[in-house]
Amino acid sequence: MKVLLINPPIRENAKPINFPIGLGIIASVLLENGHEVEVLDINALRLSQDQVISYLKKYSPDLIGIGGLITTYKYLKWIIPEIKSIFPNLKIIVGGGVVTENPEILLKATVADYAVIAEGEITIVELLDALISNTDLSEVKGLAFKNDKGNIIVNPKRELIKNLDETPMPAYHLFPMDIYLEN
Repeated sequence: MKVLLINPPIRENAKPINFPIGLGIIASVLLENGHEVEVLDINALRLSQDQVISYLKKYSPDLIGIGGLITTYKYLKWIIPEIKSIFPNLKIIVGGGVVTENPEILLKATVADYAVIAEGEITIVELLDALISNTDLSEVKGLAFKNDKGNIIVNPKRELIKNLDETPMPAYHLFPMDIYLEN
């Protein structure tokens, strides 16, 4: 599956200083599982809304994943409908702190399709496998989603990863590391 991962701006008026480790690891996990991955790091590149829309129109993913802290909530409320206006049938996954505590809030406020709760390394792989094979999403732990009737379903939580050494290193090569390294 061709996946576009988006890192939205954390603080729109401050330079990016922290590499998005979680999103970088998710990129690595997806690559290890045979998916094609590209990253649009809006936080690092400081792209305008017009630049983001232009980029999205040139890229044709099968799915978009967006990670973010709670400070990205307002931006997500802008970008998610923009994505759906360009790709009406494209599925959008949101993960990170912005959805972990209460995934229903973002799923109700936007047209995002899925929320990955807490650590997403295993959940994202199981979700994509379920989407590819068109199987029941209720078995994917750590996932909230809208069913066919528009109701929000929150699956049981996934156990935390006990040994973080089992997770791959972030896919640094997909990010504009020069920007993160200069700070």
